[in-house]
Amino acid sequence: MKFRFFSILLVLSEFRIDRFLRYVNFMKHGLARGLYIIFLGTLMFGQEGIVEIIVGAIVIALGVLYIIVGRKMKYKVEGED
Repeated sequence: MKFRFFSILLVLSEFRIDRFLRYVNFMKHGLARGLYIIFLGTLMFGQEGIVEIIVGAIVIALGVLYIIVGRKMKYKVEGED
C-alpha cells in the first residue's frame, strides 16, 4: 500500500505539476529524484516474491542511472555559460 502512495508521488513529479512541486521541492533536482527512486526500489524488497525483488533491483538500477544522467546534464548546462 505504501509503495503505491510513493509511486503516485513520483508520477506527479514527473508531470511537473507546479501545485504539487510546491510541496515537494526536492523532486525538482536530479540527485534527490534519483535517491527517491532508489528508496522506492528498496520498498519493493519488502514485498514477498521473487518478481518483486527483481523489480526492486531494476528500480534501484534506474535510480542510480537517473543520478548519473542528472549529474551529467547538470555539468552540461553549467558548461554552456
